[in-house]
Amino acid sequence: MLGERIFEFDCDLCDYIIGHLRGNLNSVSRRPVYVPDLSPKGWNNLSFPEWFAQHFDKQMPDMAEYIWKGVFGEVNRLPMNDAEVNAIGLVLSDVPMRFNRLCVWLPYPALHTRYVECVPEIRRSLTVQTAEEWAVASGRLLATIVAKFVTTNRRN
Repeated sequence: MLGERIFEFDCDLCDYIIGHLRGNLNSVSRRPVYVPDLSPKGWNNLSFPEWFAQHFDKQMPDMAEYIWKGVFGEVNRLPMNDAEVNAIGLVLSDVPMRFNRLCVWLPYPALHTRYVECVPEIRRSLTVQTAEEWAVASGRLLATIVAKFVTTNRRN
């Protein structure tokens, strides 16, 4: 099927992102409840799952539902769109300092370098230029992830 390799790669990347989140959320026996207008003391006492629910449930309720369902059971693998990936990135770029160690993204080179396997399929189904742009953009993203990880670990 046309696009099958790209779809699998996309789902695997999304599983990597969401799996990281779920690993930090599975310490609860049930989904935390969103509470509007918490006091400053209330914010300071939130666990990571409670903090995540406060931020993400409000911004992206459908994606939050998908993430939480996976914490408490099996879900179908789904690719994410740019808005969903960006929403996760925005939420995790502004975590309280006490959660910094939970939100370190570990590079997964075997997965990240699989973008190269998609290039022939893109070249066949779209254009050579699109395949080249895909490879350059994917390589740039991989370099950014690895550089950010190395920088973060030097500080810790």
